[in-house]
Amino acid sequence: MLRNKIHFDFRKENAIQAVMWFLSRHGYRLDQMKALKLMYLADKAHLAKYGRPIAGGSYYAMRYGPVCSELYDLFKDPSGIPFHLEDNFLKADECEYEEDCLSESDKEILSEINEKFGSKDPFSLSSYTHELPEYKNIWDENRKEGRKKIDYESIINDEEMKEIIVDDQSAWDF
Repeated sequence: MLRNKIHFDFRKENAIQAVMWFLSRHGYRLDQMKALKLMYLADKAHLAKYGRPIAGGSYYAMRYGPVCSELYDLFKDPSGIPFHLEDNFLKADECEYEEDCLSESDKEILSEINEKFGSKDPFSLSSYTHELPEYKNIWDENRKEGRKKIDYESIINDEEMKEIIVDDQSAWDF
């Protein structure tokens, strides 16, 4: 079995524009936890279908579910980005996201995730992500703090897709 071979760097601009995409569909105000869960689900779905996440980065199991560490850090220090955190809500001026930064497949998956999960409250999304195997298999429910790394290999359910990604990434190793 493949272990720790799959890695995707955090694509900051993609992450920012994907969050802006969600914000533009939620009145430019979105609960931080909900945004983190929607982005995780979007990355997971894009990875499964297209072999890469939208934002990428390092994923961790935390108390309220899976989180992209770099995105979470961005939310905590949003200097130089088009949204800000206020009382646990991401807020932005009513400006459009930069559509050219997102691929057609990115927008397709963001739409699908928003359609399926966009109306759910943050704690329902948290509960949903607690049932995902990649989270459930490593998180101890009695744990209240901290985090545990979620490997990309555990996020991808399709063995053939794992092989394709590993082969693709191996081609770039020198």
